Amino acid sequence: MPGKTPDIDIDFPSDKRDDVFRHIAELYGQECVGMVCTFHTFWSRSAVRDVGKALALPTEALNFLAKRLHHSVRADRISEAFDRFSELREHKALRERFELLMRLCKGIAGFPRHIGTHSSGVVISRMPLERIAPLQPSARGITRIWTLDKDDAEDIGAIKFDVLSLGALAAVGDAESEARLHDPGFSYDRIPFDDRETYRMLQAGAAVGTFQFESSAQMSLAVTLHPRHFEDLVAAVALIRPGPIRGNVVRRFVGCRNGWMRTDVLHPALLKTLAKTYGCIVFQEQVNDVVAAMTGCSDAEADKFRKSLTKYDRTGAMDGARTAFVARAMERHADLTDDAANSIFDQIEGWSGYGFTEGHAASFSVTGYRTAFLSTHHPAEFFSGIMNHQPMGYYASNTLASEARRRGVRVLPVDINISDDKCRVPDPATIRLGLRIVEGLAEEDIDAILAARGQEPFVSLLDFCTRVVLHRDRLENLLLCGAFDALHEVRRGLLWRLDETLSLASVRRMAVANAPGTLPLEPPGALETPVAWDVPDFSVWDRFLWTWRVTGVCAECHVLAYMRDWLATRGVVTVQEALSVRPGTRVNVAGINVRPHRPPTRSGRTVLFTQVEDETGLLQATCAGEALDPCTPVFLTSPVVIVRGAMQSKGSGMSMKVEKVRSLALRDMTTPGATPQPPPEMAPELEKLLVQVSR
Repeated sequence: MPGKTPDIDIDFPSDKRDDVFRHIAELYGQECVGMVCTFHTFWSRSAVRDVGKALALPTEALNFLAKRLHHSVRADRISEAFDRFSELREHKALRERFELLMRLCKGIAGFPRHIGTHSSGVVISRMPLERIAPLQPSARGITRIWTLDKDDAEDIGAIKFDVLSLGALAAVGDAESEARLHDPGFSYDRIPFDDRETYRMLQAGAAVGTFQFESSAQMSLAVTLHPRHFEDLVAAVALIRPGPIRGNVVRRFVGCRNGWMRTDVLHPALLKTLAKTYGCIVFQEQVNDVVAAMTGCSDAEADKFRKSLTKYDRTGAMDGARTAFVARAMERHADLTDDAANSIFDQIEGWSGYGFTEGHAASFSVTGYRTAFLSTHHPAEFFSGIMNHQPMGYYASNTLASEARRRGVRVLPVDINISDDKCRVPDPATIRLGLRIVEGLAEEDIDAILAARGQEPFVSLLDFCTRVVLHRDRLENLLLCGAFDALHEVRRGLLWRLDETLSLASVRRMAVANAPGTLPLEPPGALETPVAWDVPDFSVWDRFLWTWRVTGVCAECHVLAYMRDWLATRGVVTVQEALSVRPGTRVNVAGINVRPHRPPTRSGRTVLFTQVEDETGLLQATCAGEALDPCTPVFLTSPVVIVRGAMQSKGSGMSMKVEKVRSLALRDMTTPGATPQPPPEMAPELEKLLVQVSR
């Protein structure tokens, strides 16, 4: 279209990213290919750290302030943050002490701090790019950085390709390969788009791990929208974006879609553009169409106006843009009322934030639906693939493993003689954790382990240390996570005499090195691995905890299972029990605090969202109003919490409105007997927490 730059997005698996960029550079020439740059500007955190360093302020003081500044706070509004955010409100006395710092930060707000590489934007030119702007080396060393950002590149007429490397596609590749081992006829590309079980899973808000539909906002939308076909998914992907959210269209779209609100397109000129989305601006191109239809400008001018909304918002000039739009729209359409014109601009104004085109939303929905199908019908293969490519998506590996167990999948720990590099699926109901999840293990370490094991399985820790040379801390991590449990019945005794084991292994390697082509006289298992049998081994709880620390995954069970009976006798219910009570019922729930966050809202009111996870599921929790100030610091700093609140219905789902929260420390727990229980010395601490939460 004349005057408009095309938006070209190409998706590739994340593990093929470098290959794709290398191919582009080789095909078109290094001198004609460049990554557009990004200019990182000073916001509150970076300004505080850099200015504070220049002022020679104590590092501890700067860290204290920077860590409590929300990432959305501008460098010229640090003082206001002491009134706005609860984690700073109790430290208002510091505002006077940091007065000079804040004044200097205000002076550099929005100034460029450093140049960076755009995550995916590539420009391909018929002439060397250096004729237009300098190129400089990039950190990855594959393609160079062109010193124009995406807006500058567009202004001079360059075409930017967004080469998106998606971890989800890499995970899907692993999942498909594993699924074909058990079902040779399976094909990811031939997954049907009308599977009822998949839609039921999405409607239940249980899309953990699925691409685009796994966030708490998307799952909350799903239980009210109740997607029944692919077009619903396309709308859902587009709706949970800053543009539609700030345009206040999510609730209206859901209400019109489900029939409890009346569809109103506000003016007949918008019927063609907005009829399919019930009068709501959901997709980016609809903004252009609405602006063009209401003001009579060209599509190119409408696109320029949409892009300028960000500038108007940043400079506080949005009221002027509104006045100009309303006046021009009412001049063109005599039947348009002032209220209707302003209502139309209310939706347009929200698009000063980011949003999706319909094609982009549809493309992501294809991947999102297919991953939902995989998680429904091939959970072991799907969750194994997702865990292979962490960090990625919304949830950590431990939550993914917990969800897999809830779907009937066994999760087996790392085993030095069985585990491969990646997590694998030995049968459709089992995941074997891979070596790559062990903290500290490098790619070359894993290659060395697999190469040695390929010659002959390891028969002991001493045999392993003789044939594979690892840094001591990495070897300790393998021991602590239970990788040698199948070969040795104790962990602490092995660690206690690890120096002796390493010395013996070194002697055996030297013997082989001094007589090339020969092997030690004794077979691998002839020499026993030194073990301190008189040292008490780790308790069951300690073994569990060390495994979790080293791998990030609780393989055999969820950590809350270790205290479930004790909590149950004291009125703390499971997530599933909380989800089954009547709306309005107050309950206590304990669990892992998953992804607490405070997204921007149209009203500007601060709301904290999180999920509480136990062995039975995930509970959506919302904190606002009077509870926000006392609860926010706890949610932002506590891995495990006990929450008290009133359950409330939302569509076909339930969530909690939080009233109280306390951090729950899991230290000192143990497992006496078959049913895990906290020890007596832990009881007073937990009892005190429950009393505090229940008040």
